[in-house]
Amino acid sequence: MKKPLRYLQNAKEILNKAPIENERYADVKYVREAFGTAYLAILEAIN
Repeated sequence: MKKPLRYLQNAKEILNKAPIENERYADVKYVREAFGTAYLAILEAIN
């Protein structure tokens, strides 16, 4: 269960890099990348 948690931690770190303007993420690139990493964590946890 260490691998999925590591993926989630990486997703959080990626999302923290995203600039926020008016309470919204200003750059969709970081949001997409973080979501993809979190999705991989879910798949890894299921396996």
